[in-house]
Amino acid sequence: MTGRGEILERLRIMQRQKILLSATPGGQTSGFMTTIVKVIPDKGLLAIDATNSGSLNASITNARSVTFDAQVEGVQARFSATDISEAKLDGHSVFAVPIPNSLYWLQRRTFFRVSVPLSWQMKCRIPMSEDKVGEFEVMDLSLGGLAIHDRANLFREHKEKGTHFANCSILATGIKDEMFGLDLRYIFEIKGMEGRSETWRLGFAFSDFTRNFQVQLQKLVYELELQRKEAEKRVRD
Repeated sequence: MTGRGEILERLRIMQRQKILLSATPGGQTSGFMTTIVKVIPDKGLLAIDATNSGSLNASITNARSVTFDAQVEGVQARFSATDISEAKLDGHSVFAVPIPNSLYWLQRRTFFRVSVPLSWQMKCRIPMSEDKVGEFEVMDLSLGGLAIHDRANLFREHKEKGTHFANCSILATGIKDEMFGLDLRYIFEIKGMEGRSETWRLGFAFSDFTRNFQVQLQKLVYELELQRKEAEKRVRD
Protein backbone atom coordinates (compact mmCIF):
# COMPACT_ATOMS: atom_id res chain seq x y z
CA MET A 1 0.00 0.00 0.00
CA THR A 2 1.16 3.55 -0.73
CA GLY A 3 -1.53 5.81 0.78
CA ARG A 4 -0.02 7.85 3.60
CA GLY A 5 -3.13 7.62 5.78
CA GLU A 6 -3.30 3.83 5.42
CA ILE A 7 0.41 3.46 6.17
CA LEU A 8 0.17 5.65 9.29
CA GLU A 9 -2.83 3.65 10.50
CA ARG A 10 -0.93 0.36 10.21
CA LEU A 11 2.19 1.77 11.85
CA ARG A 12 0.09 3.04 14.78
CA ILE A 13 -1.45 -0.41 15.15
CA MET A 14 2.05 -1.87 15.40
CA GLN A 15 2.98 0.80 17.96
CA ARG A 16 -0.14 0.28 20.12
CA GLN A 17 0.18 -3.51 20.11
CA LYS A 18 3.96 -3.37 20.65
CA ILE A 19 4.46 -5.65 17.66
CA LEU A 20 7.99 -7.04 17.38
CA LEU A 21 9.85 -5.94 14.24
CA SER A 22 12.77 -7.81 12.78
CA ALA A 23 15.25 -5.16 11.57
CA THR A 24 17.73 -6.44 8.97
CA PRO A 25 20.38 -4.20 7.37
CA GLY A 26 20.70 -4.54 3.60
CA GLY A 27 23.17 -7.21 2.52
CA GLN A 28 22.97 -9.06 5.84
CA THR A 29 21.06 -12.20 6.79
CA SER A 30 20.51 -11.37 10.46
CA GLY A 31 19.52 -8.35 12.50
CA PHE A 32 17.70 -7.74 15.77
CA MET A 33 14.19 -7.46 17.22
CA THR A 34 12.75 -4.07 18.07
CA THR A 35 9.46 -2.15 18.39
CA ILE A 36 7.96 1.12 17.24
CA VAL A 37 8.10 3.52 20.20
CA LYS A 38 6.23 6.40 18.57
CA VAL A 39 4.84 7.48 15.20
CA ILE A 40 5.60 11.18 14.61
CA PRO A 41 3.79 12.25 11.39
CA ASP A 42 4.54 15.98 11.65
CA LYS A 43 8.27 15.17 11.50
CA GLY A 44 7.84 12.32 9.02
CA LEU A 45 9.55 9.93 11.42
CA LEU A 46 9.17 6.74 13.40
CA ALA A 47 10.97 6.38 16.71
CA ILE A 48 12.13 2.76 16.85
CA ASP A 49 13.76 1.27 19.92
CA ALA A 50 17.57 1.12 19.70
CA THR A 51 19.81 -1.59 21.21
CA ASN A 52 22.44 -1.44 23.94
CA SER A 53 25.11 -2.46 21.45
CA GLY A 54 27.04 0.38 19.82
CA SER A 55 28.24 -1.86 16.98
CA LEU A 56 24.74 -3.16 16.27
CA ASN A 57 23.30 0.34 16.27
CA ALA A 58 26.08 1.44 13.90
CA SER A 59 25.20 -1.41 11.51
CA ILE A 60 21.71 0.11 11.24
CA THR A 61 22.72 3.76 10.81
CA ASN A 62 25.54 2.88 8.37
CA ALA A 63 23.35 0.60 6.22
CA ARG A 64 22.16 1.79 2.81
CA SER A 65 18.73 0.43 3.71
CA VAL A 66 17.12 -1.55 6.50
CA THR A 67 14.15 -3.90 6.10
CA PHE A 68 11.61 -4.23 8.92
CA ASP A 69 9.41 -7.35 9.03
CA ALA A 70 6.52 -8.15 11.38
CA GLN A 71 3.47 -10.36 11.87
CA VAL A 72 0.33 -8.46 12.89
CA GLU A 73 -2.55 -10.81 13.78
CA GLY A 74 -1.81 -13.13 10.87
CA VAL A 75 -0.86 -10.33 8.49
CA GLN A 76 2.67 -10.18 7.10
CA ALA A 77 4.00 -6.60 7.19
CA ARG A 78 7.22 -5.25 5.71
CA PHE A 79 8.74 -1.87 4.94
CA SER A 80 12.20 -0.53 4.18
CA ALA A 81 13.95 2.67 5.26
CA THR A 82 17.08 4.63 4.48
CA ASP A 83 18.88 7.54 6.19
CA ILE A 84 18.32 6.14 9.67
CA SER A 85 19.98 8.01 12.53
CA GLU A 86 20.30 7.66 16.29
CA ALA A 87 18.27 10.02 18.48
CA LYS A 88 16.82 10.52 21.96
CA LEU A 89 13.13 10.41 22.87
CA ASP A 90 12.19 11.20 26.46
CA GLY A 91 15.72 10.29 27.47
CA HIS A 92 15.70 6.91 25.72
CA SER A 93 17.92 5.90 22.79
CA VAL A 94 15.93 5.35 19.60
CA PHE A 95 16.41 5.21 15.87
CA ALA A 96 14.86 8.05 13.89
CA VAL A 97 13.41 6.24 10.88
CA PRO A 98 11.73 8.08 7.98
CA ILE A 99 8.08 7.05 7.59
CA PRO A 100 8.04 4.72 4.54
CA ASN A 101 6.35 5.67 1.28
CA SER A 102 5.05 2.12 0.87
CA LEU A 103 4.14 -0.75 3.16
CA TYR A 104 3.74 -4.42 2.26
CA TRP A 105 0.67 -5.73 4.10
CA LEU A 106 -0.44 -9.24 3.15
CA GLN A 107 -3.31 -11.14 4.76
CA ARG A 108 -2.43 -14.81 4.27
CA ARG A 109 -5.47 -16.37 5.96
CA THR A 110 -7.32 -16.85 2.68
CA PHE A 111 -10.17 -18.81 4.22
CA PHE A 112 -10.49 -16.79 7.42
CA ARG A 113 -14.02 -15.36 7.34
CA VAL A 114 -15.15 -12.23 9.14
CA SER A 115 -18.80 -11.35 9.74
CA VAL A 116 -20.12 -8.18 8.09
CA PRO A 117 -22.12 -5.96 10.49
CA LEU A 118 -25.58 -4.94 9.26
CA SER A 119 -24.54 -1.30 9.76
CA TRP A 120 -22.12 -1.66 6.83
CA GLN A 121 -25.05 -2.40 4.48
CA MET A 122 -22.69 -4.34 2.22
CA LYS A 123 -24.30 -5.80 -0.89
CA CYS A 124 -23.15 -8.16 -3.61
CA ARG A 125 -24.53 -7.61 -7.11
CA ILE A 126 -24.87 -10.87 -9.04
CA PRO A 127 -26.16 -11.11 -12.64
CA MET A 128 -28.65 -13.99 -12.62
CA SER A 129 -29.37 -13.83 -16.35
CA GLU A 130 -29.03 -11.39 -19.23
CA ASP A 131 -31.93 -9.27 -17.96
CA LYS A 132 -31.92 -10.02 -14.22
CA VAL A 133 -29.44 -8.76 -11.63
CA GLY A 134 -29.87 -9.46 -7.93
CA GLU A 135 -28.48 -7.49 -4.99
CA PHE A 136 -27.88 -9.55 -1.86
CA GLU A 137 -26.83 -8.79 1.70
CA VAL A 138 -23.27 -9.98 2.40
CA MET A 139 -23.16 -12.02 5.62
CA ASP A 140 -19.44 -12.69 5.85
CA LEU A 141 -16.31 -12.18 3.80
CA SER A 142 -12.83 -13.63 3.32
CA LEU A 143 -10.04 -13.34 0.78
CA GLY A 144 -11.35 -16.55 -0.77
CA GLY A 145 -15.07 -15.88 -0.98
CA LEU A 146 -18.24 -14.61 0.65
CA ALA A 147 -21.67 -15.69 1.92
CA ILE A 148 -24.95 -13.94 1.13
CA HIS A 149 -28.59 -13.89 2.21
CA ASP A 150 -31.12 -14.70 -0.51
CA ARG A 151 -34.31 -13.58 1.19
CA ALA A 152 -36.46 -13.79 -1.95
CA ASN A 153 -35.17 -17.20 -3.09
CA LEU A 154 -33.86 -15.75 -6.33
CA PHE A 155 -31.43 -18.66 -6.61
CA ARG A 156 -34.17 -21.29 -6.81
CA GLU A 157 -33.11 -22.04 -10.41
CA HIS A 158 -29.35 -21.84 -9.74
CA LYS A 159 -28.74 -24.21 -6.84
CA GLU A 160 -26.24 -26.57 -8.46
CA LYS A 161 -22.86 -26.56 -6.71
CA GLY A 162 -20.17 -25.12 -8.99
CA THR A 163 -22.51 -22.80 -10.90
CA HIS A 164 -20.49 -19.84 -12.13
CA PHE A 165 -21.68 -16.23 -12.11
CA ALA A 166 -19.65 -13.65 -14.05
CA ASN A 167 -19.37 -9.85 -13.75
CA CYS A 168 -20.29 -9.71 -10.07
CA SER A 169 -19.43 -6.75 -7.82
CA ILE A 170 -19.41 -5.74 -4.16
CA LEU A 171 -21.21 -2.55 -3.18
CA ALA A 172 -19.15 -1.24 -0.26
CA THR A 173 -16.80 1.55 0.66
CA GLY A 174 -13.27 0.51 -0.29
CA ILE A 175 -14.18 -1.67 -3.29
CA LYS A 176 -14.26 0.48 -6.41
CA ASP A 177 -15.42 -0.56 -9.88
CA GLU A 178 -14.08 -4.11 -9.64
CA MET A 179 -15.76 -7.05 -11.38
CA PHE A 180 -15.13 -10.69 -10.47
CA GLY A 181 -16.62 -14.15 -10.80
CA LEU A 182 -18.39 -16.22 -8.15
CA ASP A 183 -18.58 -20.03 -8.01
CA LEU A 184 -21.37 -21.48 -5.87
CA ARG A 185 -19.97 -23.70 -3.10
CA TYR A 186 -22.96 -24.37 -0.84
CA ILE A 187 -26.58 -23.41 -0.18
CA PHE A 188 -28.89 -24.12 2.74
CA GLU A 189 -32.16 -22.94 4.19
CA ILE A 190 -32.40 -20.75 7.27
CA LYS A 191 -35.67 -21.82 8.86
CA GLY A 192 -37.78 -19.63 11.10
CA MET A 193 -40.43 -20.43 13.66
CA GLU A 194 -42.51 -23.57 13.01
CA GLY A 195 -39.84 -24.81 10.60
CA ARG A 196 -40.87 -22.60 7.73
CA SER A 197 -38.19 -21.53 5.24
CA GLU A 198 -37.40 -17.86 5.87
CA THR A 199 -34.36 -17.28 3.69
CA TRP A 200 -31.38 -18.96 2.06
CA ARG A 201 -27.68 -18.68 2.79
CA LEU A 202 -25.28 -19.22 -0.10
CA GLY A 203 -21.51 -19.47 -0.04
CA PHE A 204 -19.30 -18.58 -3.03
CA ALA A 205 -15.63 -18.69 -3.96
CA PHE A 206 -14.10 -15.75 -5.83
CA SER A 207 -12.77 -16.32 -9.36
CA ASP A 208 -11.59 -14.23 -12.32
CA PHE A 209 -10.53 -11.30 -10.15
CA THR A 210 -7.80 -8.69 -10.64
CA ARG A 211 -4.81 -7.98 -8.43
CA ASN A 212 -6.36 -4.59 -7.63
CA PHE A 213 -9.53 -6.28 -6.36
CA GLN A 214 -7.43 -8.62 -4.20
CA VAL A 215 -5.63 -5.65 -2.61
CA GLN A 216 -8.89 -3.77 -1.94
CA LEU A 217 -10.48 -6.93 -0.51
CA GLN A 218 -7.52 -7.50 1.79
CA LYS A 219 -7.92 -3.99 3.23
CA LEU A 220 -11.66 -4.48 3.67
CA VAL A 221 -11.30 -7.81 5.49
CA TYR A 222 -8.67 -6.35 7.79
CA GLU A 223 -10.84 -3.32 8.61
CA LEU A 224 -13.78 -5.60 9.46
CA GLU A 225 -11.60 -7.78 11.69
CA LEU A 226 -10.09 -4.74 13.41
CA GLN A 227 -13.57 -3.32 14.07
CA ARG A 228 -14.67 -6.66 15.52
CA LYS A 229 -11.70 -6.83 17.88
CA GLU A 230 -12.23 -3.23 19.03
CA ALA A 231 -15.91 -3.97 19.71
CA GLU A 232 -14.95 -7.06 21.74
CA LYS A 233 -12.44 -5.00 23.73
CA ARG A 234 -15.11 -2.38 24.56
CA VAL A 235 -17.39 -5.14 25.83
CA ARG A 236 -14.63 -6.59 28.03
CA ASP A 237 -13.74 -3.15 29.40
